Amino acid sequence: MKCLLPQAVIIAVSWFAASERVGLAATIYWVDADGVQRCNLDSSSRETLAPVIMAPSGIALDLDGGKVYWTDQFPVLTPADGFGPFPVGAVFRANLDGSHPETVAPASAPTGIALRPAAGKLYWTDTWTGEVRSANLDGSEAKTLIPKLQAPGGIAIDEADGKLYWTKSQEPLDPGAELYLLQRADLSGENLQTLPPALYGLATDVAIDPLARKLYWGYVNPLLDSLYPGSIMRSNLDGWDWEPIVSGLVSPQGIALDPVGGKLYFTDLGLDSGEGAIYRANLDGSEKEVIVQKLRYPHGVALDLTPIPEPHGMVLLAIGGLTVLWRALRPR
Repeated sequence: MKCLLPQAVIIAVSWFAASERVGLAATIYWVDADGVQRCNLDSSSRETLAPVIMAPSGIALDLDGGKVYWTDQFPVLTPADGFGPFPVGAVFRANLDGSHPETVAPASAPTGIALRPAAGKLYWTDTWTGEVRSANLDGSEAKTLIPKLQAPGGIAIDEADGKLYWTKSQEPLDPGAELYLLQRADLSGENLQTLPPALYGLATDVAIDPLARKLYWGYVNPLLDSLYPGSIMRSNLDGWDWEPIVSGLVSPQGIALDPVGGKLYFTDLGLDSGEGAIYRANLDGSEKEVIVQKLRYPHGVALDLTPIPEPHGMVLLAIGGLTVLWRALRPR
């Protein structure tokens, strides 16, 4: 018995360790005109989780808290002042299965969204008010971090350097305006920087590869004489050494990365309603493939790559552990 009990303990510990990272729950979430949706990465088990108002844009996951967050807006006419319509929207959240949806924070035209679950913080951009804002995950203590921006769009967080990155999602309104697509600042909103490249056009979403220390962002060049003026760009975190890695897109919107798996995921609106799609490619843009197609205006995208227990391995380990315990404790 003295020699068998330690074996039982080892098997029990091995069972729990193996259950930590044997399988992988590979699920992709996105927002489009039909709602907040998700499916497996092989496009199976697609389901609509929650309805949207009119123009959903960003999406982010709090996997530990079991929540999905998204931004949405709709236009409201203002006949009293004659300046309508103007957008009215909000940041929303629900459980990962779409149950219990709720409004987290009101906003004008919320677009990009990013989370710091460990810090209990939520960040979003507002293209109408030109602000980057933050709040607690429940929407309390909302405040403006960075005001007076030009149409901030997608937003991403670099935890290692304590930085916020966001895109400029409108073409320059003034012919003499400064050309830029990317900006960044500290998480506190201080030390605002405008990054290269100085290209004409607009940028949509942005994502960070924390391993390779690279930025990925969607770019649309309206000066390009083509039905497909969009591309996915990659650069250093300071904006330099930028390069197009996926070209021939209509209007790329959401971007999500799997740095460990070496994969890039992104949405493209398509030429018409119902022609949008979600794509996957290697991090260098090669081997592009369609995951989900025939979507209506897909925008933000997010990944759930949570490690899960592998049922067969756990069953075998459990049986082994129980067998040893039975042998150790049975009457002799």
